[in-house]
Amino acid sequence: MARKARAEVEGGLYHVITRGNNRRQIFNSPTDYKKFLSLLAVQKERLPFFLYAFCLMTNHVHLLIERQADTIGRIMHRVLTGYSQYYNRRYRRVGHLLAGRHKSILCQSDRYLAELVRYIHLNPVRAKMVDVPEQYPYSGHRAYLGLEPEGILDVDPVLRHFGAKKKVARQAYSQFVVAGMKLGYQEEFYLANEGRILGSEEFVDATVHRIG
Repeated sequence: MARKARAEVEGGLYHVITRGNNRRQIFNSPTDYKKFLSLLAVQKERLPFFLYAFCLMTNHVHLLIERQADTIGRIMHRVLTGYSQYYNRRYRRVGHLLAGRHKSILCQSDRYLAELVRYIHLNPVRAKMVDVPEQYPYSGHRAYLGLEPEGILDVDPVLRHFGAKKKVARQAYSQFVVAGMKLGYQEEFYLANEGRILGSEEFVDATVHRIG
């Protein structure tokens, strides 16, 4: 069930999406991807939050964030402003790089956390950029498999869904992601309108009551 939300919730899980203006490319080189992630890392230190998944596509970005005291709006404003300034300087351009404000959807964590991590990390496969998600270098999937450092990702809360021991959990997570490759596009995970709530009817009602 999805419904428009009126405000953010501290401790809420958010699927955040930002796109290039007119869906234009926003990453042109490995340096650009690294810069975006470095800006995200800086804000993660300054405005603490949990980051469970990311996928940087050529013209848009997916993040799965559990916010703490600071709002998603503040976090994303700092990251996106910094990246836009960097990009415009690097490529000697002017004008808007990104298509307005980021989009976000508040999600029921106990119901959708693992599924959202999988869905976000499978973006390059659905886009036919790679055959399997671990071939894509600009997502968090490889870190979940132990193929590269976890870095800014908070993998443990997700891996605990798959087992108490990390090695076993990684294997189960990998199988879970492979099983999702045949699911294709899932509209409920993709944001059509800003400020929706994704969850059971009870979760939606409780959240709406909480934010008043």
